[in-house]
Formats: sequence, C-alpha cells, structure tokens
Amino acid sequence: MRIMLLLLLVSQAVVSQPPKSKQTASIENLSWLEGTWNRTNVKTGRSAHERW
Repeated sequence: MRIMLLLLLVSQAVVSQPPKSKQTASIENLSWLEGTWNRTNVKTGRSAHERW
C-alpha cells in the first residue's frame, strides 16, 4: 500500500511540471525590462537610476 501511494505521488509530481518552453517564453517577455531606468520619486535636485 505504501509503495502504491509513493508511486502515485511521484507520478503526479512528474506530470504536473510545466514544459520548459513555457518558462523560457515567459522570461523572454521580460526583455523590455533590460537597460537603465530613471527612478521616480527622488528628492528635488537629485537623480537616480536602476540597471536591470
């Protein structure tokens, strides 16, 4: 009985993993984020930026 339950859990874990291609596509959708960005809400007379 324990072996059967273990096999069921392992097979469910393998089946429930999303395909790798969808993960790669979602990361590529963030390509607009790359570069240097000027920050907002900075004190008057100061400047700041972020790099992604």
